[in-house]
Amino acid sequence: MQAKVIANDWCWIVDHTIQLGTTKCLLILGIRLSDLPPEGESLRYEHLEPIDLFPVETSNEEIVWQQLETTALKTDIPRVIVSDYGSDLKSGIEKFCE
Repeated sequence: MQAKVIANDWCWIVDHTIQLGTTKCLLILGIRLSDLPPEGESLRYEHLEPIDLFPVETSNEEIVWQQLETTALKTDIPRVIVSDYGSDLKSGIEKFCE
Protein backbone atom coordinates (compact mmCIF):
# COMPACT_ATOMS: atom_id res chain seq x y z
CA MET A 1 0.00 0.00 0.00
CA GLN A 2 1.21 3.48 -0.84
CA ALA A 3 2.16 6.00 1.82
CA LYS A 4 -0.77 8.17 2.91
CA VAL A 5 -0.97 11.89 3.49
CA ILE A 6 -0.77 12.73 7.18
CA ALA A 7 -3.84 14.91 7.76
CA ASN A 8 -6.52 15.57 10.36
CA ASP A 9 -9.50 15.08 8.02
CA TRP A 10 -9.44 11.34 7.34
CA CYS A 11 -12.59 9.24 7.46
CA TRP A 12 -11.93 5.54 8.00
CA ILE A 13 -14.33 2.76 7.08
CA VAL A 14 -13.46 -0.37 9.06
CA ASP A 15 -14.86 -3.88 8.86
CA HIS A 16 -13.86 -7.50 9.16
CA THR A 17 -13.82 -9.57 6.00
CA ILE A 18 -15.56 -12.90 5.69
CA GLN A 19 -13.70 -15.53 7.69
CA LEU A 20 -11.71 -18.06 5.65
CA GLY A 21 -10.78 -21.03 7.77
CA THR A 22 -9.48 -19.61 11.03
CA THR A 23 -8.40 -16.27 9.54
CA LYS A 24 -10.31 -13.07 8.99
CA CYS A 25 -8.96 -9.62 8.15
CA LEU A 26 -9.66 -6.16 9.46
CA LEU A 27 -9.82 -3.91 6.40
CA ILE A 28 -9.46 -0.16 6.81
CA LEU A 29 -10.40 2.01 3.84
CA GLY A 30 -10.28 5.78 3.95
CA ILE A 31 -11.07 9.05 2.28
CA ARG A 32 -10.07 12.55 3.29
CA LEU A 33 -13.10 14.72 4.01
CA SER A 34 -11.58 17.32 1.67
CA ASP A 35 -11.79 14.70 -1.12
CA LEU A 36 -15.46 13.76 -0.64
CA PRO A 37 -17.51 13.90 -3.84
CA PRO A 38 -19.61 17.03 -4.34
CA GLU A 39 -23.10 17.28 -2.87
CA GLY A 40 -25.53 15.13 -4.83
CA GLU A 41 -22.87 12.61 -5.89
CA SER A 42 -22.67 9.29 -4.03
CA LEU A 43 -19.50 8.03 -2.43
CA ARG A 44 -18.18 5.11 -4.50
CA TYR A 45 -15.53 2.47 -3.93
CA GLU A 46 -13.14 4.19 -6.33
CA HIS A 47 -13.11 7.25 -4.05
CA LEU A 48 -11.65 5.18 -1.20
CA GLU A 49 -8.02 4.33 -0.52
CA PRO A 50 -6.87 1.12 1.16
CA ILE A 51 -5.07 2.14 4.33
CA ASP A 52 -4.45 -1.11 6.20
CA LEU A 53 -5.24 -4.81 6.23
CA PHE A 54 -4.69 -6.95 9.32
CA PRO A 55 -5.10 -10.75 9.10
CA VAL A 56 -6.04 -12.21 12.49
CA GLU A 57 -7.04 -15.53 14.00
CA THR A 58 -9.04 -13.80 16.74
CA SER A 59 -10.31 -10.28 17.35
CA ASN A 60 -11.29 -8.41 20.48
CA GLU A 61 -11.24 -4.88 21.91
CA GLU A 62 -7.48 -4.90 22.57
CA ILE A 63 -6.57 -6.25 19.14
CA VAL A 64 -8.83 -3.77 17.31
CA TRP A 65 -7.53 -0.89 19.46
CA GLN A 66 -3.91 -1.81 18.62
CA GLN A 67 -4.74 -2.10 14.90
CA LEU A 68 -6.31 1.38 14.96
CA GLU A 69 -3.31 2.79 16.84
CA THR A 70 -0.98 1.30 14.21
CA THR A 71 -3.08 2.71 11.38
CA ALA A 72 -3.12 6.20 12.93
CA LEU A 73 0.66 6.29 12.45
CA LYS A 74 -0.01 6.24 8.69
CA THR A 75 -2.70 8.94 8.43
CA ASP A 76 -2.90 10.67 11.83
CA ILE A 77 -5.98 10.29 14.02
CA PRO A 78 -9.10 10.18 11.83
CA ARG A 79 -11.91 12.66 12.29
CA VAL A 80 -14.54 9.97 11.56
CA ILE A 81 -14.63 6.17 11.92
CA VAL A 82 -17.49 4.29 10.27
CA SER A 83 -18.19 0.64 11.10
CA ASP A 84 -21.03 -1.83 11.52
CA TYR A 85 -20.37 -1.78 15.28
CA GLY A 86 -19.73 -5.47 15.73
CA SER A 87 -18.90 -5.92 19.42
CA ASP A 88 -15.11 -6.12 19.01
CA LEU A 89 -15.07 -3.17 16.60
CA LYS A 90 -17.35 -1.06 18.78
CA SER A 91 -15.31 -1.57 21.95
CA GLY A 92 -11.97 -1.21 20.14
CA ILE A 93 -13.09 2.03 18.47
CA GLU A 94 -14.39 3.39 21.78
CA LYS A 95 -11.04 2.67 23.45
CA PHE A 96 -9.19 4.28 20.52
CA CYS A 97 -11.34 7.43 20.85
CA GLU A 98 -10.62 7.87 24.58
